[in-house]
Amino acid sequence: MKKLFDLVRRLGSDEEGATMVEYGLLIAFIALVAVLGAAILGQGLSTMYDKIGTAVSGVTVPALPTS
Repeated sequence: MKKLFDLVRRLGSDEEGATMVEYGLLIAFIALVAVLGAAILGQGLSTMYDKIGTAVSGVTVPALPTS
């Protein structure tokens, strides 16, 4: 646990910590865009499959021949 606190203190005093914050924000933004894209794509796919299901529901399937 002490090592963790030492690492946090060292990063806080390091001037490169700002770069780490910038990378963290960039990663958070990319994750947000990915989640929103997946949600939009998922909704579009759901609508497409609903239309396909509606179109296929009217099709009658012939019975299997009996021997």
